[in-house]
Amino acid sequence: MRVFAAVLVLSLGACSTPTDVFSTGKDKYVIRPLPAANANTDPEIKAFGIKRANEFCDAKGQHAIITIGETGGLQPFSAQRAEVRFTCIDK
Repeated sequence: MRVFAAVLVLSLGACSTPTDVFSTGKDKYVIRPLPAANANTDPEIKAFGIKRANEFCDAKGQHAIITIGETGGLQPFSAQRAEVRFTCIDK
């Protein structure tokens, strides 16, 4: 029973992450932030992705250079989504 509870807690914790950073090449990454309770418009979602990119590169002792920000979900009844591409460079 304890093992089941531990697996359930870890699974739910993984689902609560609003964004993940994916590598697309050497020092190049993409973030696909999802709408959250406090950020559900296009500018708010992109701002969250840019903030996350800066945090990610800062943790590596580097600086983020944002190269592309794409938007989707503008059709009626579709979820708003954005994509932020960035590169980490030395400070």
